[in-house]
Amino acid sequence: CVMNYRVAKRAEYLGAYQLEICENLIEGGTTPSIGTVVQLVKELTIPLSVLVRPRGGDFVYVPSEFQIMKEDILRIKEAGAFSISVGVLTRDGCVDTDRLAALIELAHPMDICFHTAFDMIADYRAAIDTLVDLKVNRILTKGGHGTTSDNMLHIKECVTYADKRIQFVICGGLNHDNYDYLARQAGVQMVHGAGIL
Repeated sequence: CVMNYRVAKRAEYLGAYQLEICENLIEGGTTPSIGTVVQLVKELTIPLSVLVRPRGGDFVYVPSEFQIMKEDILRIKEAGAFSISVGVLTRDGCVDTDRLAALIELAHPMDICFHTAFDMIADYRAAIDTLVDLKVNRILTKGGHGTTSDNMLHIKECVTYADKRIQFVICGGLNHDNYDYLARQAGVQMVHGAGIL
């Protein structure tokens, strides 16, 4: 997880095998500038994922915000990014299936990661089934409020229920000293964080 061009280049140098670019991590991350995306796609030799999130806060968007997301995806796709990370929920805390399907169709053939909006969903089994049906590639999670360590039991339940139908990526409180242990404990093969390298 990187916040700007310089950090992205350093992370690649230090051995990252994939990056997600975003801004405003203090708000949980928002969409970065398209100029940054274009330049990184040109220069990086590893896949670049881009967070699509018009603001911090919840993941229930008004029509104008949803339109912003669609416009951002078109530009990210045109830039040649490998993947987008996105999440949209309904007011009752479920995956917004119609809107997510529209964004996935717009992003094709990019990979899709459903980001930590997943941690706001009560019925995780239904959410996993929905995301599998929509052919989402990955789910980014810290298992709820707190950190991955705090929520390890729930993360394991999610991974077990998914039964390899979709890949999980853990985040939240990971660093250079603990990421390998936490990944093995959770049964996942991808980790996400700003302090891993």
